[in-house]
Amino acid sequence: MSLSREFIAALCCPSRRCRGDLSLSQKEGNNLLRCADCHSTYPIVDGIPILYPNDTYAPSTHKRHWDQDKNATSYAKKYDSYLQKQGTPWGLYTHESELRAVKRLTKDIDLAGKTIIDGGCGNGRLLSSYPEAAVHIGVDTSLTLLQATKRREPGYWLVCAQLEDMPFKDAVADFSISIRVYQHLRAPEQAFAEMARTTKPQGYVALEVYNKYNSKELYKRFRMMPAMEKRRSWGLAYDAYFSYRDIEKWCDQTFVTPIGYSGAGWGIHFWLFEELRFRYIAPKWVQVPLFNFFLGLENLVSTMPFFRVTLEKICFIGSIQAAPKKKASFLKRIVARSKRKKQKKQAAVFSGALESRNYAFAGTDTTHLRHSVDWLVRAHDATPDGGVSRGVSIVSNGKENGSGWQPSYPETTGYIIPTMIHASKFFSDSDLMQRAKQMGNWELAIMHDDGAVHGGNIRVSPNKAVFDTGQVIRGLFALYKETGLEKYLDGANKAANWIASREQNKEGRWIIDNASSVNTETTTYNIYAIAPLVALGLDQKDQTLVEAGRRAAEHTTTCQNEYGWFADADFQKKDDALLHTMAYTVDGLWDIGEMLDDQRYMSAARKAIDGIVSQMDDIGMIPGRLGSDWQGTADWACLTGIAQTAVTCQKVYKKTGIETYTHAAENMKGYLKARQNMMEPRFGGLGAVWGSWPISGEYGRYEALNWAVKYMADVLLVSIEGNGKN
Repeated sequence: MSLSREFIAALCCPSRRCRGDLSLSQKEGNNLLRCADCHSTYPIVDGIPILYPNDTYAPSTHKRHWDQDKNATSYAKKYDSYLQKQGTPWGLYTHESELRAVKRLTKDIDLAGKTIIDGGCGNGRLLSSYPEAAVHIGVDTSLTLLQATKRREPGYWLVCAQLEDMPFKDAVADFSISIRVYQHLRAPEQAFAEMARTTKPQGYVALEVYNKYNSKELYKRFRMMPAMEKRRSWGLAYDAYFSYRDIEKWCDQTFVTPIGYSGAGWGIHFWLFEELRFRYIAPKWVQVPLFNFFLGLENLVSTMPFFRVTLEKICFIGSIQAAPKKKASFLKRIVARSKRKKQKKQAAVFSGALESRNYAFAGTDTTHLRHSVDWLVRAHDATPDGGVSRGVSIVSNGKENGSGWQPSYPETTGYIIPTMIHASKFFSDSDLMQRAKQMGNWELAIMHDDGAVHGGNIRVSPNKAVFDTGQVIRGLFALYKETGLEKYLDGANKAANWIASREQNKEGRWIIDNASSVNTETTTYNIYAIAPLVALGLDQKDQTLVEAGRRAAEHTTTCQNEYGWFADADFQKKDDALLHTMAYTVDGLWDIGEMLDDQRYMSAARKAIDGIVSQMDDIGMIPGRLGSDWQGTADWACLTGIAQTAVTCQKVYKKTGIETYTHAAENMKGYLKARQNMMEPRFGGLGAVWGSWPISGEYGRYEALNWAVKYMADVLLVSIEGNGKN
C-alpha cells in the first residue's frame, strides 16, 4: 500500500535535531521512508509509516500497556461499537461526553476543507466526528489500533509515532487535538510543544485531559497506594492528571493563547458508581436514563466558570494568533506593574555593573563569535517551531513568556539563516547547518500562498509585509545556493515576485503592505529588502527583478540630501532617523550598486557611511538617532545599527581597499564587544546584544534582540576571516 505524494510531503524525520524531508524508497522489496539529511530509514506497514526517533535506544517506548496487541484489539472493537451507537451505557456516556466537550469548543470554527491532526487517535473516533475536514491525520503508538482505523477509514493519513516527537513538518494542521492521552506521557510539555509546532499559527490546539482538580484524583491516589495495589490494582503504573494551570504553563512556553475551557464527566461516576459496581449490576433501563440526565446536565453547566475547570476531564482550546479574550484583572495589572518596576531596578543595576566590568570579560573575536552563535542556538530552541525567538525581554512588555523569551520572528529568522550557514562552515558544525534548514523549512511552511511573509512576530494577527518578505528571501536563497534544493529557490522566487507586484507605479518604492506599526510613506529603508531581488534576478537571469532593484536604487538616491543623509529612512516621519533603519538603507544601496557595478549607487552609499562614521567617537559609539546633517540627536547608542554599519564598512573596505573603513569597523566591533553580555547568564544570557546602550535606550528598550546578535556575528566572522585575527 503506497503513500500519496501529499502525505509524504507533510512528514519529516522524527529526530528533532534533524526533521529532514522523507522520500519513498525500497529495501528487499519492502517500501520504506528515507530521510534526506540523516539517511535514517523507517518502515511502512499496511500503508502506515512507523516513525520513532529512538527505536535503537528505547525499543519499548511504543509497546506500553495500551499498545499491546491484545489490549489494542479490545479497545478498537469497543470504540468502533461506540461510533455505531452501540456498546454499554457507561461506555457510550463516556464517549459522548468527551466528544461533546470538544464540539462545544469548536462550534464556531469552520473546519471544512481543513487539516486535522489527532494525537493519540486510537481508532480515529474523533477524526470521524469531523467529516467536513479535507485531511484527517491520526497519530498513535499502537500499530494495532491504527490498522483497525485504516480498515474503517482507508483515506486517513495514519502514522505510528509518539506525541513527544511528531514526525510532521511545521504548520501542517489547521486543528490539532489530543483526547485523554496525556495521563500516559512522561513529558506532556514536549507533546504540547509538538502540537503547537505542527499547527498553523492561525490554527487551533485542543486538549482533553483528566483533571486533578476533581474528586477522581483523590480516588486515584488512594487506589494507587501500595497497600491498595496489592488488594485491587489500579491497572497502570503511571497515570498523571493535570489542571488548567498546567495547561496554561504549557501555553506560556509555546506562545499559545488560551481561548476557552469546557468540562466533561463528573468523576463521581467512577469512584462511587465503580465501587458500587453500578455498570455491572444495574439494568440497562436504569443506566440509560441516569447517564442521559448527567449528560444533559453537563451540556448546561460544562462551560460555566466553576464547572469548566473542575469536572472529571478538562477540555481546552487555544491558538498562537488568538487575542486574549479578556483584559487582565485589576489585581493582575497591579502585580505586573510592581514586577516591571522591580525588573527595571534590576536592569539598571546590571547595566551599571556591565558598563563597569564587562570590559574585563571581553575576549578574542572567536570567543565572542562562539557566544553569539550559542545565543542564536538558544533563541532557536526557545520556540516550539523552526523559527528563532525575536529576543529576550529583560523587563516585561507583553511579548515574552515566563522565561523572558519572545515568539519566533519570520523576518529576522530569514536573515539569520545566512549567518548560521556561515558559522556552520567556520566552526565545522553540522548542527548549525541543520538548524538553518529547519529555519528555512519553517519559513516555507508559514509563507502565504502568494509568496508574502507574515509581518512581525508570529503571534501578531495574519498580515503581509514587503520588508519582512525580502529578508526571508535572503535566507531561502542562501539555502538554495548551499544545498541546491529547488524548494528553497521556488520559495524565494515566489516571494520575490510578490514583492515586485507590490511596487508603486514602477517608481522604486513600496507604500502598501508595510508593517502596521510604520508610516507607509517613510520606507526608504525598504531598499534593503529589495537587494535580495537583485541577487536572485542576476543568478536566475530574471531581468524583471533586477530592474525593480535598479528603480529602488534610483528612488533612494533621490531621497539623499547634500550631506548624504537619506530622508524617510525611519519608521515614522521625523527630522532625524534611527541608525538601525539608516544602516539598512545604506547597506541595501551599497549591495545593489556593487551587484550592478554602478558607481553612482556605491558612491551615494559611501557618502552616507562617511557621514555616519563622522559621528563615531574614539571608543566606537555612534548616537542612536542622527539628524539631516548627521549630528547626533540621541544620548544613547543603537547597538544593532552600529553592528550593521560595521558590516557595511567591511564591504566597502573589501571593494575599495581604503583602510579608513576597516579601522572604523574594528572600532565599532570593539565597542560592541565591550557591551555584549559576557559576564552574566541572566539578563538575556551570555552572548546577548541589546537594542540600545544603555539598555534603557529608546530602541529595543530592555530587550536583547536576535538581529543585534546576528549582525554582531556577521562582523566577527568577516573580521576573523579577513584579518586572520581570532
